Amino acid sequence: MKSFRTLLATAILGLALQSRAEETAVFQGLPDAETKATLQWAAYLVQANIPPHYESKKNWGATKRVYAGIDVDNDGLKLKTHRRYRDVRHGKWLKYEIELQEPTNSENLKIEVRRAETLPDGRIAMEVRIESKLDIDARQERWNYGLQLYSVSVRASARVRMTIKATFGIAIDYSRIPPDVLFQPQVDFAELKLIDLEVDQISKLGSDIAEELGDIAERLLRDEYLPKQNEKLAQKLNAQIERQRDKLRISASDWLNQRLSAK
Repeated sequence: MKSFRTLLATAILGLALQSRAEETAVFQGLPDAETKATLQWAAYLVQANIPPHYESKKNWGATKRVYAGIDVDNDGLKLKTHRRYRDVRHGKWLKYEIELQEPTNSENLKIEVRRAETLPDGRIAMEVRIESKLDIDARQERWNYGLQLYSVSVRASARVRMTIKATFGIAIDYSRIPPDVLFQPQVDFAELKLIDLEVDQISKLGSDIAEELGDIAERLLRDEYLPKQNEKLAQKLNAQIERQRDKLRISASDWLNQRLSAK
């Protein structure tokens, strides 16, 4: 994969110049090199902020201690008895796993620029939306004192959207010949949101229980998984940018030559 400098700087510059105030097709008019860089930049953001694998278990493996009889020991002329207990599976078990579909595959990414405008101070304000895909496997089992009443599983796919609102300052470093273009991005808002969830496969027990499990999987995404990923998301993005601050530059002559050769 190209350097972070090339991915971010080329993508920002290409997006800023090609975008309009209204929703646009982000790759329309972009040279192939910048299209590829934009996809790699989006994939980088997704990979850096959405875990490739996530697992959650709700009461999975729960047991209950039950009376299992009496043990009798013969100690000479005296008999000793002890109550015996054992643990049996009991209760409603639930677990689900989430897998991020490979974001470097362009079919799993959708990028939109919702807004791009120049502010009075010369900075560029943008709202970018990056949609990615998740695979969800959920299983629910019901046990009653060691007896399994049912076991049902659901496989689903979901789309989540990362919305990033940011401003980009662009400056020229004249200390270099030819000069470099310096980028100063600042993420003001970032959020992951569930767009839709579609059940692809249900185990043989196709009943209201399976439908309930699909609903549970959606609630777990909305109420548990996404809130965890959203914790300080904007700060995380800014920290990633800050770690690469010295690399957020590109040679102006190189970039112009790329664009002229692409036409």
